This record gives sequence, structure tokens and C-alpha cells, in this order.
Amino acid sequence: PAPSPATGVCAQCGAPATKQCGGCKRYNVQTYYCCQGHQKENWGTHKVACGAKAAAAPSPTVIAAAEGGAAAAAEGTYAKCARCLQPCNAHGGGPCRVPHPVHLREDMGSSFGPGGAQSFFQCGACRGEYTVKTAGELSRITEGPRHCFDGTHSSTPLALSDERRVVPNTVHLSSGPNLQREIDALPEDVVTLIVTSTGDGYDENSVLKLRRALPRLESLQLVDVSFAEIHLTPALTPNVKKLRMQNIGDSCVLNVVLPKLREVTIHYFRPEDCEWTEWGASARIDAMLAAATKLRSFDAYKLWVGSLSFAGNSLESVVIHRSDGLESLKIWAPNLQNLVLQACYALTVLDFLVSHPMESLLPSNHVTPPLAVVTANSRLGVQAKRSLRNHPTAVKAPKQFSGMPTEGMFAAMNFGGGASGDNSDWGESDGEEA
Repeated sequence: PAPSPATGVCAQCGAPATKQCGGCKRYNVQTYYCCQGHQKENWGTHKVACGAKAAAAPSPTVIAAAEGGAAAAAEGTYAKCARCLQPCNAHGGGPCRVPHPVHLREDMGSSFGPGGAQSFFQCGACRGEYTVKTAGELSRITEGPRHCFDGTHSSTPLALSDERRVVPNTVHLSSGPNLQREIDALPEDVVTLIVTSTGDGYDENSVLKLRRALPRLESLQLVDVSFAEIHLTPALTPNVKKLRMQNIGDSCVLNVVLPKLREVTIHYFRPEDCEWTEWGASARIDAMLAAATKLRSFDAYKLWVGSLSFAGNSLESVVIHRSDGLESLKIWAPNLQNLVLQACYALTVLDFLVSHPMESLLPSNHVTPPLAVVTANSRLGVQAKRSLRNHPTAVKAPKQFSGMPTEGMFAAMNFGGGASGDNSDWGESDGEEA
């Protein structure tokens, strides 16, 4: 009978594998992959320890060959680390190191100088604060913890709350001359995709297009990169649940129809299609919200539209901050618990819909939860104030964002005062009509 192929553990995902890296095999070093796709994905890590380099200084990510029988195979094959996804070396190999997950980092600002750009972040997994300096195509952490986790490997499952781990099928792309080519070459098994700026400038005339079939994609972040077109539809990206768009370009053709969408963040966007419609409505934003019937949270900062409409039984939080031109807001959300309308200077119509076709999907014993409302530095019209007072569970809450000092100035200066402070007045009287 034909001899059984040597087996090991895939250096990318940790699954049993029989395919070997050809460069390593020539030097009698066996590195295994379960498929060609995972070999390509792992190349960025493996290339520094491939072939002759691995033979000279074997890496703990290299799996020993099963040439001496079952015992040798058992001794040389290590369990996959649940944190870094590399094989655990039972004989004192290198430490387990996990980079700060890009999809969990929180932007804390940036600065620019002769030596390049500096970006400041807080890691959402380890909560450490760190600084990334970018000069040309080189980015490196100059201050703060270099890794999200730096310790020993773990062959046992991690707690679900522990996000200090490598997330499989995650791709991070940066702006540059090859970005469109990299987008077009994305593997179809991508689950998390992050596209960010390198900090070397913002191209308002970008011709970038995102129109890829990514059937497994669940989380997408597009941050400070201008796009000409973004297409996210059931045919292309049916499983997207989390979407963040920041500074994607006002002229971007936005075609987002995602029925499974749970979380949406939109910062710095003034869609051009809202400039010639009634109430300044954006058909593109309206279509996105209409399709997202399972939406749980919506977060907007400087989203320049005149009207917004929400309808969903799962919607729990709506945050609208500095949407200066927002005049009309309509909501069907029987489970809404958090409504932030901070520095909204023109809101005259606020409707909490009392009925909707989705009402039939609510349980018979449904109870409307308390609704915390923030209206700091906003100016509300008479109808909007009455809607808040008439809501059965609405209560005032402290503002969530410190905001720029200009927020209060705009509220007091341009709209006759009475709107600045922790909350504009909607609980006692109508006041002057907006």
C-alpha cells in the first residue's frame, strides 16, 4: 500500500494538515498547511522563517516532520494556541504575542509634523493606550504597549469576554497606490475587513470601488479613506452585521442594503444626494435603514442629512451628534433605551410612531423599557418637545459627549439661547418655537 502522507498542524488555522511548504521541505523543515489559501494568508508571518532561515533557527511556528513514526509525530506536533493561533511549543518556544486588534481599537486623535503622522489609540481588548507613528509606508508603535498580549501560550479555550486574541480571517488594508488591487484580490472567506488611512493625506478625488463578493464578511470598517462607490448588498455581502464608515467621501455612491445589519456607525458624511430632496433626505441612507430591520444601534457624528427614519423591534440605541441640519426624525423602536440628540440645532419634528407592521412580531407581554434621552446643546421645536414629554418612559439623561466648546456657543448664539448646557429644555414647557 502507498505510504500515508506526513501530517502536521496548519500554521494558519491549526487544523490537521498534510500539504507542506516547498521552501521549507527543501531544507528538511516541515511546515504544514491545510490548503493553498491558508498558505498565502500566512506568508506575511512565515516568510521570515521559511526554508534556510527556519533550518538555521527553527521557529516555534514550524511543525517538526513526522519522519520517525507515530512517536516522533506526536512529539513534534503541538496544539494550537487559542490566543495567537500558532502551535504551542511544549519545549519552551517563543512567547505568545498578539498585536492590538485593529478592528477593536478606538481612535483618540492624531497629529502631523515633519517626522510624519502620529495616531493615538486605545486598544478595545487590553485597554492599553498606544501611539503609532507613520513615515512613508512604515508604521510602528512608538509609545505604549507593543502588544495586546505578551505571555505564555494557551492550549485551552479562552473566555468569550477575553478579546486579546488573533481573530481568524481578518484583513487590514491601508490606503496607497495598490489599495484597489488589494481590495479586488481579497479572499472570499474574509470575516472582518478594516480599511484605514496611512495618515499621508486624504484623496477627495479617489476612484476606489468596493464591490466584491465576500459571502462570509461580518464586520466592515472603512476609516478615513475616500471611496467613489461602496456596494454592500445581499448578493455580495449577505452576512454583514457591523458597519463603520468614517470620512468615506461625500460624493461616494452608497449602495448599502443589509438585512442582517446590527450596528452602524457613520461619522463625517454629507451625502450629495440629499441636497435636492424634500427635508434634505438621503435616499441612500434611507434605503440602508429601511433594509436594516434587525438594527440594534446607530451612531452618527456630523451626518449631514435633513431627515432620518428608523423602524425595528431590536433597536436599542440611537446616537446623533452634531447633525446640524437634521429637521425630522421618525422612530418605531419599542425597545429603544438610549436616544442621544446632542448639538442638533434644527430638529423640529420628532415622531415616535404608535403603530407599525412590525408590532405584530412583538411578544404579547411586551413592556416598553425606560428611555434615557440626551438633548444637550440642541434646539428642539415645539412638536419635538411635546413628543418627548408624551413618551411614556422618556427621562432626561446627562450628556454623553463633552463636545467642542463651540457646541454651546452655536446653540446660544445662533438659536437665541436656552439650548446650551447639559440638556435643552423639553420637560416643562414648549418654550419658543424653533
